[in-house]
Amino acid sequence: MPEEPSTRLFREAFALGREIRVDETSQYRHMELAWPEYLVAMGAIMRLQQDFDPEFFAESLSNFFETLIPLSDSLLAGNPATAGRKVGNSKDQALLVLIAQVFQEADEDETGTIDQTEFRTFFQQPKVQDQLREHGISISNLNMMFNSMDADGQGLLTFDELCDGFLKMASIMRSNERAISYIRKVFTESDDDGSGSLDKDEFNRIFDEPSVKKKMESFGIHATDLSDLFSLIDEDGSGSVTEDEVVAGLVMLRDPKTAGERGVALLSKIFHEADLDGSGALDKYEYVTAFSEEQVTQQLMARNLKVPDWEGLFEVLDADGSGTLQWDELREGLVSFWARHQMDTINK
Repeated sequence: MPEEPSTRLFREAFALGREIRVDETSQYRHMELAWPEYLVAMGAIMRLQQDFDPEFFAESLSNFFETLIPLSDSLLAGNPATAGRKVGNSKDQALLVLIAQVFQEADEDETGTIDQTEFRTFFQQPKVQDQLREHGISISNLNMMFNSMDADGQGLLTFDELCDGFLKMASIMRSNERAISYIRKVFTESDDDGSGSLDKDEFNRIFDEPSVKKKMESFGIHATDLSDLFSLIDEDGSGSVTEDEVVAGLVMLRDPKTAGERGVALLSKIFHEADLDGSGALDKYEYVTAFSEEQVTQQLMARNLKVPDWEGLFEVLDADGSGTLQWDELREGLVSFWARHQMDTINK
């Protein structure tokens, strides 16, 4: 059985931090860490993360230590909704209590899980969204958020998955506080009519400005990220985005689990451009011709996405043998393809 990624990560960090001396290997000392070794090991845990960004190393390490501070066993004890979960600060503790309340309401059939419909129904409520904003969390694309939290791809979220997802989101928000403050400032300055939203042309004009692009790059947000951002957050296809949606989109960009959704947002435009007759479907020739273009390959590789065997994928997804693929069929297949590839990479 493959070793759990988290277990392997801590083993590697321990080994990097531990300075083994020859005369100590016969004792249990080699199984312990001195304080300096412990600090090195903690830094190694951050450095070995798949989404490690040296630009935010100090902030990430600080946030990690906050969640690592030992707490008393009585923290959250007596609250069955939180199931004795422990967190490293009062803000995250309060967030867990909120998530527990929403989960209990959403899990009406008491199965211990919530599906995507239940997730959307409860987390799109204005009251819940306002409460999450108090914790610094902005929600935009609920479908993408659900998929990023659904670690096993079963279409159901357990309480643990929900808590882990929101705690991670809160951590990302804290570690990107400077970038978020800058985005809010730019958005406010650019919203000339005070509508509270920007259309696609306004959005592109702002983030194409050299000074803005340079500042965003200093936060570790590059051109490919910005080109994906609008498509990621305009979930309802309204052609405009709000300030909170832009901030939420930034959080999604920082989560490697959303890479597949970014790829889908990119390929959606290509699909519809290739659908010359407007039928809503592509036959095999149209499909292979459109997606085998070198430009498509380069764009996927720039996002660290495995390029599929397009012909082979068509045969798999054309389950009814109609000889055509609709966008929904392709979208679902691509998300699953990239999710499986990501898991295979982690488990190696």
